[in-house]
Amino acid sequence: MLPAIRDGVRRLRWVVAVLAAIAPLAFPGAASANSANAESVTYISTTVAPVSGSDAEYDNQATATQTSNGLTAFSVTFKTPLSSASVITADNNANASVNNCQNCTAVAISLEAVVAAKGQLAELTAHDVANAASTNCTNCNTLAEAFQIVYAPVSTSQVSWMVIPDLGRLEKELQGLESTRLSLAQIQGQSTADVAAMVTEMQDAVGVGSPEPTSLQPLFDLLSAFHD
Repeated sequence: MLPAIRDGVRRLRWVVAVLAAIAPLAFPGAASANSANAESVTYISTTVAPVSGSDAEYDNQATATQTSNGLTAFSVTFKTPLSSASVITADNNANASVNNCQNCTAVAISLEAVVAAKGQLAELTAHDVANAASTNCTNCNTLAEAFQIVYAPVSTSQVSWMVIPDLGRLEKELQGLESTRLSLAQIQGQSTADVAAMVTEMQDAVGVGSPEPTSLQPLFDLLSAFHD
């Protein structure tokens, strides 16, 4: 987690929180619900004063619901806000549910990549949540994955031209999982690997870990919450 950062000291950390594994939900006549919350990111800079009227809130949610026997509901949502606001709140949610069916499946994948200008950023708060539920189902499976990337170079124009196309490619990779014959465990593994690879590319593009002063390095954090 990126804690509140004060006195102009800015640290860069990359955190992945994996909060659940895959398992079928197969409880006839019963209701089951699970949720996972990744650690929130909070960044506060005392060297940048909030600009009046420069607040922005970005919300992203994927919802997949299946009620028919033997069928799969699959939802992928992708949001990449490019922001110059000084105070930012970002919420990312994935919700998968199956209701009153047999051998049914629901998969929800939400990915939000917040690209902000660090030089103008006074405060940023990010939340990442995944929820999965099964009601009156037999041999049902659900997978909810919420991925959230927080990326703040000194200026959004500095490297955004490199980052945005790469994120577009990641969106197509995640959407392409719907047409595969992969199991839910394999979908989880592939999607996680795709996101991790993208984070590595983004880090390499801006020289994370280079000897540059901390103030010139971007904030970089990955939150990921999975639940079945």
